Amino acid sequence: MTKVNKEQIKEWGSNFSDRKNNFDDSPDVRMFIHHTLNDTTLQQYLLNYIPDGIACKWQYHPDDKYGIDVALVDETGKKHLLIDLERWKQWDNEWPAKYKYISFLARKSHFLEEPVPFLMVFMSNRLNKLLIVDKESIKKYRIEDKFFQKWGKTDKVRKVKFSEGNLFGTNITDIEKGMFKCHH
Repeated sequence: MTKVNKEQIKEWGSNFSDRKNNFDDSPDVRMFIHHTLNDTTLQQYLLNYIPDGIACKWQYHPDDKYGIDVALVDETGKKHLLIDLERWKQWDNEWPAKYKYISFLARKSHFLEEPVPFLMVFMSNRLNKLLIVDKESIKKYRIEDKFFQKWGKTDKVRKVKFSEGNLFGTNITDIEKGMFKCHH
């Protein structure tokens, strides 16, 4: 069984025309922050994860470019909410019919051990839809091998049920509304 290696991970990250290189997720972060500023339902959802009455701002790569993508930090720099972003090229107008669950990559499991809330945000190719799963939901699922047919490789994932996903954004289809908890 051939496993995904670091070179392939780098290559897959650069498959988007708006990225400067394979580690450049700044377009994704900008669009995520755009959603948080303009979607009041998303704002209310995120407020559930941070303490009341604290002033926070978004910080891009608060640890370094290989750590968490973005965090809500207070004026002292203390992190109150961690966000990791992953854009799925195959998720364009509608959730791909062949996807039977939400794949959380096991190599990101260290984020689940952080003492503050963590949200995994999967973004559609056009960046208009956000599928969010919290750390408690992800941790319920065991790590297992998944064969990625397109790449002919195996990687370790947690196969998260659709019902754990919270969907925000625009142009959400009826099929997606039936699969996820929709907030629009």
